[in-house]
Amino acid sequence: VMVLGNVDAETTASSAKAALNANSAAIRNFMRVTISERRQCRYDGFRTKEFTMPQLLNRPRAIDVMRREKLDGLVALSNHNIYYLSGYFGILMRTNFDQHTAAVLPLDERQPRALVTAAFDCRNVINADPPVENIVIYTDAPPTPDQATSAGGAIYNGWGTRPDAPLTPRQARWIQETARLTETTAQSCVHGLIKVIKEAGLEKSRIGVDDERLLKWLPELGLKNATLVPADRVFKEIRMIKTEAEIELLKRAAKINEA
Repeated sequence: VMVLGNVDAETTASSAKAALNANSAAIRNFMRVTISERRQCRYDGFRTKEFTMPQLLNRPRAIDVMRREKLDGLVALSNHNIYYLSGYFGILMRTNFDQHTAAVLPLDERQPRALVTAAFDCRNVINADPPVENIVIYTDAPPTPDQATSAGGAIYNGWGTRPDAPLTPRQARWIQETARLTETTAQSCVHGLIKVIKEAGLEKSRIGVDDERLLKWLPELGLKNATLVPADRVFKEIRMIKTEAEIELLKRAAKINEA
């Protein structure tokens, strides 16, 4: 322990210990309140206002820019653009992994907006209930062809549940939605991306991608007839004009930084 001025080492150590204890108690109290609030928020209903992700997509502007650029759809592989298009920010995105989640925005609003994510992220997607019409999960290539789903991926079994286990409405929904999603599990993120592109009627269309690796990956894995063009600039131009939700999110982030 350092000696400061005329304060002896014992007094300094005692004061430091008291401050540390007080700080630790404050942190524990904060965590108790925070964890309690989050539990209440998570389990009282499927979605809650406090923890619903803000929807950032400025779709009218996106449509205008896509029409000007003669694009029939946009594909996002970058985390920030996936969140912008789909309203979802998942586990792999929070750890800054790329190429493991994807999103698709068709120009035609009658066609489904889509999200592709890993099977183990399934519960989080169900909880978040993102505003997309098509969700595809992926696992890996199956051990043998007869163990593949209709989309070519390995079957995902989800979480084991005893037949007599009492389930909350949320847990029952997890099981029901997981069973539905695993019927068409893909064997990789890019395979899943090709699936949702085709289901949006874009397999022969002009598509903008924000990651140029997709210019090679998509044709190699079967998307032969689409015209793929780099579109990172297009994403940036769309996002230049903020929605009210995005402005509010920026204000909240600024306040956090100032605290």
